[in-house]
Order: sequence, then C-alpha cells, then structure tokens
Amino acid sequence: MDETFSSSRTSEISERILLNVCSKLQRNNIKVAALIMKCEEVDHNGDGFVHYKDIRELMNSILPFKDWITEREMVHICSALKSTGETSIKDNGGVAYIRLFDVLDESKYGKNSRIRYERWMDDDDLEIEKWATQKGSLGEWLKRAACPAEIKNFKKLISRLEDYERSSGMNCSRTPDGFIIPMGPDLKASVQFYTS
Repeated sequence: MDETFSSSRTSEISERILLNVCSKLQRNNIKVAALIMKCEEVDHNGDGFVHYKDIRELMNSILPFKDWITEREMVHICSALKSTGETSIKDNGGVAYIRLFDVLDESKYGKNSRIRYERWMDDDDLEIEKWATQKGSLGEWLKRAACPAEIKNFKKLISRLEDYERSSGMNCSRTPDGFIIPMGPDLKASVQFYTS
C-alpha cells in the first residue's frame, strides 16, 4: 500500500514539474517544434539523438534566465521520455529529441486527470458541438447527417492537422467552412468542406 501511494505521489510530482516546464515554454511563446528544430541543428551525425545536457543548454539559450530549466526538471523530462516505451534515451545520455513532443505537450497534463486529449479531440460529442456553431454549419452536419465513417475520417484529419501544427510550429486557423494552413511566411493552403 505504501508503494502504491509513493508511486502515485512520485507520478503526481513529476507531472507537476513537467507542467511547469510546459508553462515556461508557453509563457515565452516557445513551441516544442522550435526546440526540436534547434536540436536538429546540433545533431551533427543526424541520428535523431542529442545529449540531454545539450537539450537543457538549448532550452536555456532561448528562455529568459528566470525560466531556465533546472537539472531536476531535466531529470523529470528524461524520466518521462523513458516511460514512453520507445527507445527515447540512450545509455550515453542521448535523447531522441523528436519525442519531446510526447512529454512537453501541455495539453497532456491536467489537474485531476492524468492525460487530457488534444484540444480538438476532447470528447466525441463536445468535439462535434464545437463545430456546430450555427445552422447549416459543418458541425451541425456532422452531428445530424454524417455517417460514422465520415465522422471517423473527420477526426483523423483534425488529428493530422494537429500533428502538423506540432511539427511545424505553425497554427492552422479555422474558417467558416474549413481551414487555412500556413506553410511558411507567404505560402498558405486551404481546406474547404462541402457535401454532395
């Protein structure tokens, strides 16, 4: 019983520390994608791994002094990476920096729940309600007329757009009938939904 309590308490503390790191990044408008791009610059052999001390140094180079990442916070980041179940940490301290998305996504940490979902993928009914803002809208159509396959594919598309946002560091913007997807400073793509 004491082990369960201790394990639960340790997990809670670790989650709080990771949320604090996420808050530091968010407060300073630093996206995890930008951090990963910095890691790619110092990944000279291109194996996808950078030493954890180098990652901490990179984070501290883009954060103001008051928000620097402590050694303790870095230990919790590495511990969370180990728990992802994939080869995220090498014995020599190398970190698979692309996996930072998995542990530094603030939406994963909540007050009472262990994991929260992506902002567009909260709950099936709530997700569709978000889109059902007016009569004749996409959300209303999804809620009232779409078949299960259309709803499933819509959710997959939204999930892929979120993956793109995380990896590119750019934010897609909603339009009344779709999305504008930035591809750089000047180039944009649009997705428009319509029914036949």
